[in-house]
Amino acid sequence: MGIGARLPQNLKIDGVNLIPYLIGKTKKAPHEVLFWRMGDDYAVRRGYWKLVKTGPSIELFNLNADIAESHDLSAEHPDVVKSLTDAYNLWNTQMSEPLWVPSR
Repeated sequence: MGIGARLPQNLKIDGVNLIPYLIGKTKKAPHEVLFWRMGDDYAVRRGYWKLVKTGPSIELFNLNADIAESHDLSAEHPDVVKSLTDAYNLWNTQMSEPLWVPSR
């Protein structure tokens, strides 16, 4: 489904049509990794791991075991922290600079 518009070849679009997932036609996750960014803060989700960076703080959660994100596992899993941080840094190089930074 679409309107037939053509995008410039030099633009990278990382969006996915979510309709097949919402109506149950497709069960596979639409993305392997999800990224969020607001100013200098960010979060990365890959599988059941979620990394959250807020200010200088970095926390890691296993969402299968801790849906409330109450137990930081970053000290026990530095390899996962590095992997998700590296994934974010690579993704972030492909994005435009944030247009605003929230005040603290």
